[in-house]
Amino acid sequence: MEPRQSEDSTKNKVGIVTDPDMTLHRCEEGDHPERPERLTAIVDHLKQTKLLDSCTFINKLEECSDEHIQTLHPPEYVKYVKDLCEHYNTEEEVVYPDTFYNKFTDMCARKALQGAKILADKVMAGELQSGYGILRPPGHHAAAKGSFISGFCIYSTIALTAKYVKEKYKLKKILIFDWDVHHGDSTQKFLYEDAEILFISLHRFDEGRFYPGASGAIENVGEKDGEGFNLNLPWDSIFMIDPVGDSEYIYVFERIAYPIIKAFNPELIFVSAGFDSGRGDPLGGLDLTQDGYAYMLRKLQLVQPRIIMGLEGGYNLETISRASEACVRVLLGEQLPLSCADRKLNLEELRETATPNITANVLVEKALKTFGKYWPEILDSKDLLEYEKFIAENLRYNALYRPTGPKLFRLVGDRYLRAYEELEEAFFNMVSKIDETSPNELQNMKKWIVKYYGKEVLDGRKYLTFEKYLPDSLKDSQVVMIQVYPPEKANSLNASITSQSEFDSNGELEAVSLKEIKASYADLATLTDLAILTKMEGLEYDPFDWRQFYENHKSSEESLKEHAKIVGCVRTAELVLEKYSNIKSVTILVITTATSVLDVKVTSGELFIPSAIDPSKQCK
Repeated sequence: MEPRQSEDSTKNKVGIVTDPDMTLHRCEEGDHPERPERLTAIVDHLKQTKLLDSCTFINKLEECSDEHIQTLHPPEYVKYVKDLCEHYNTEEEVVYPDTFYNKFTDMCARKALQGAKILADKVMAGELQSGYGILRPPGHHAAAKGSFISGFCIYSTIALTAKYVKEKYKLKKILIFDWDVHHGDSTQKFLYEDAEILFISLHRFDEGRFYPGASGAIENVGEKDGEGFNLNLPWDSIFMIDPVGDSEYIYVFERIAYPIIKAFNPELIFVSAGFDSGRGDPLGGLDLTQDGYAYMLRKLQLVQPRIIMGLEGGYNLETISRASEACVRVLLGEQLPLSCADRKLNLEELRETATPNITANVLVEKALKTFGKYWPEILDSKDLLEYEKFIAENLRYNALYRPTGPKLFRLVGDRYLRAYEELEEAFFNMVSKIDETSPNELQNMKKWIVKYYGKEVLDGRKYLTFEKYLPDSLKDSQVVMIQVYPPEKANSLNASITSQSEFDSNGELEAVSLKEIKASYADLATLTDLAILTKMEGLEYDPFDWRQFYENHKSSEESLKEHAKIVGCVRTAELVLEKYSNIKSVTILVITTATSVLDVKVTSGELFIPSAIDPSKQCK
């Protein structure tokens, strides 16, 4: 390894590398998300925030050589890309098969590689402590699926640069941390047998249905010497009751990724910085904010300050610009909370306020089983086990109070906020028009409906606001959701309650839809989360037994009254659904203890037609 200057001499010295020529790589026909404006938006934002003035800024790059590219890519692939661009014809199809190209594409990709190489050399020489390559086209899907360009990528920039650094500087421990929403299948493909480069990827997976597919499975842990050094942490949307955002990333990072990274103790860190996992990205569908990116980067910095970031995906210009700003501030040594933070919380506060949803909890459970044999640190650490318990308690007792990012369900003061739905807003607009002149069945239903306060915008997200209809603690309560549909749909959906005695052999109401989401300590937004939590803790999960409840108290006059509450509310909803064809469904929430019914409320409804409706004129 070449000698380096002391850490103090380069502390917080950050390089920014780009080249305006890389904007020449563009889709000539139609729109494409990987557009030149991604580069210019980030650079312009860093200029506006004066951050470039604090960095070593390089904005003119040469093209890297064939020899450098062939550190990773075979000569025939390099020739294929070159020929593709040299013979480019504007009259021919430019997408191949999902990746556009033009006559400048090879040149731009070579400049991107050269930019990453320059940062690596300057960091290793001690001229910089860290750097950010604002480079395009991206690279972590390049040639992963065969001998053609794919995934918006041309050359595998980060993997190739890591390989180059490893060989030139004789490094034995390099980390590539990929937070792009898509799995870095190219990085994995080329480094799958390498034990000296640890690859960790947090990505959306959806059980293999999200691009690029099965490569991102948690079971893909590397082969031969590299077994245990390829770690995939995939989000499965089948469990996405709430969006995956800061809380989920922080928890999985802290519980799984961070202790492994500390144990590995890298000499150099690369970050495949794809910001399509960020809030508002048109392709990602996740909810990570600049706070989440800053958190992970700062924790990586505590392990190894030599960090090289390379832009991958990210297609919302505001998201990638704000996230880039946050990351550069971290590299420059600004402590959390950053001046550009979404929430003004420091590192420890972000960790302690994380209330991850089921997606994160299930992922951690899988990761412990899969990675534990390679990294025992995640199994036997007392601190990590205490942290896991702490998170579980947060989820159990504070499920209603998720303070971290916009969720489907939030508590603000004495109001509940639910994510905005147009059909639901139309339902409550209809309800607000019900008065003493409306038909009796509508007046009767209104008595059961939670108070609605209208629409509200919070943290840039639209919500519908309601009275606080749940108790402060659900610790000793059960919550059951009953979805009531019109009679013509009820038979097929098995969702309409027609008799107090309709119980199945297990003591559950046959007529309740979504039977699987009945659990203790739960509300409408967190039922499934908590059902899984009880399973994770090794507790027996028993849905509320309605039949037993009434068998135990059938002789009680009070219990009959309470039973009548539930039946009365359901029958009122059924009657309305029979008569008003514009109402799609009604949701009833029953809050009960083991001995009594605390409350019965209509908490939600949907109309077929999302508009203000005069309920008195909507009969069949």
